[in-house]
Amino acid sequence: MPKRRPWLKALRRLAFIAGASVLLAGCGPAFATYRYISLEDYPDARVVERARPTPGEHRFFVGEIPTRYEIEREGYTLILRIPSKKWGPGLTLAVLPHPEHRVQAHQNPTPCVAWNNYDNSTWWVYNIYPLCFDGDPWKKVDKHLRFEVVDPDGNVVAEEDIPYTIRRDGFFTYLDAI
Repeated sequence: MPKRRPWLKALRRLAFIAGASVLLAGCGPAFATYRYISLEDYPDARVVERARPTPGEHRFFVGEIPTRYEIEREGYTLILRIPSKKWGPGLTLAVLPHPEHRVQAHQNPTPCVAWNNYDNSTWWVYNIYPLCFDGDPWKKVDKHLRFEVVDPDGNVVAEEDIPYTIRRDGFFTYLDAI
């Protein structure tokens, strides 16, 4: 006589209910194209570091990308980093030497693009929020980093307007849950 396993029947029932719940609730794996900000076409930007980004749960065909740029100017250097774990295009920006020079960012005319300086730190964060756009968001982004470099007294040392491109590289998956 076969050995009874009441827990196995309960486990199968639980797996069926969980699977049905996921399907009915609209939750499940979703695919997204990996996009990042690139300054490779900007002649003053020098690629200092490259890495393979790790967005989402699983990555497919995402190769090595530039993750750190430096732009030398007279009297200061701009450091721009592309976050490797971020799901969408963005970057962080700082100026050296600090505190002799600081960044003062301007909001772009597009409402779905924002500069943030959390905790009054050295680094500014530039984000693009594609879900905020209708249609194809990548055509609507102004693709220029606009900010000022100021001295400790708040005097403007330079106004920067750096063009960038948004590049695609592979795709990744994530759990789309409601």
